[in-house]
Amino acid sequence: MFVLPPRLASHSSEFSVIPFRRVDALMRNLMGRFFPLAMVSLIVLTIGCGGSGLKLKEVSGKATFAGKPIVYGLIEFIPNKAKNHSAPAGSAEIVGGQYDTRKMGRGVVAGPHLVRITGYEERPAPGSADETVITASKPPLFAGFTIEAEVPSGAQQDFDVPESALGFDLLKP
Repeated sequence: MFVLPPRLASHSSEFSVIPFRRVDALMRNLMGRFFPLAMVSLIVLTIGCGGSGLKLKEVSGKATFAGKPIVYGLIEFIPNKAKNHSAPAGSAEIVGGQYDTRKMGRGVVAGPHLVRITGYEERPAPGSADETVITASKPPLFAGFTIEAEVPSGAQQDFDVPESALGFDLLKP
């Protein structure tokens, strides 16, 4: 038997008694309905979050702006869906004109990509843990400059952003 305290009992100030069988039946009914659904959801999530089976390859190389090394930036490899290439995107940090997806990045699947490059003339100041503090930093030289490229697997590939890209911002038309 299950006993409710007086304040939860609606009809009297004495303890109310709910037969245990009723509570047990209710719990079994709920478990019977939701447990299989919960288990199927867990299995689907586990399988869905597993590896995609695609072999990501590391890419490295030089990144320059008008022939000079990009001091600091980001390079992103977005599979070109217009050329029927579907895979996870890859990325790497550019430091001193060099990038490598093995360091601070993610590898790519070989094929046609849109390579987006953002470059700075100096490394931006680190942000503060206090979100109310405004950190001043110079804007990027260019943001999201896009180059179409066939990215080979596990190879070195160099990219040069032309001087005409100065001030380019992918997010500002």
